[in-house]
Amino acid sequence: MKDWREGGRIVEAQMRDQYQAVAKSLAPTMKRYLNETFSGALVRWIGLERNPNSLLDWLRSDRPIGQDDKLELADAIEKAALAAPTAKRGRPRNHDLHSAVYAAQVVYRRWRKLHEASGFDDYGIRSAMKDEAIEIALRLEGRENVDPVAVRDLWERPAYRQK
Repeated sequence: MKDWREGGRIVEAQMRDQYQAVAKSLAPTMKRYLNETFSGALVRWIGLERNPNSLLDWLRSDRPIGQDDKLELADAIEKAALAAPTAKRGRPRNHDLHSAVYAAQVVYRRWRKLHEASGFDDYGIRSAMKDEAIEIALRLEGRENVDPVAVRDLWERPAYRQK
């Protein structure tokens, strides 16, 4: 490696390929599960979309509903009806920011391992590598709304203050 940024480009390409491979392998399975099974319709209603349309379509169709599905639906309706809304205490955590910090740390660690394996000395440029790792992670995760300075600030905090 001639330039320290070359390692970042290599890590970014590797991670982009891994993201695409995972997305490509999971997409058909998840789509089939969510659209073609009763449990998938229930999951879409309760957790993912809070939209009962897929469940209602299933119930109105002539597709069979087994005894387990009936019990699962009864439990879900009971929980939805009886569950009191819980108010969380304190300021809500910024999940986008925290996941961006985690992704940047993963990129940085991989980059450092790549430098170690190739014998490249990155002493003196680690701060710049962290900034570049943040940019790479934000591009990979598609989080354009997250401020890179805020990511760096949270990353630099001690672990007990990252809440």
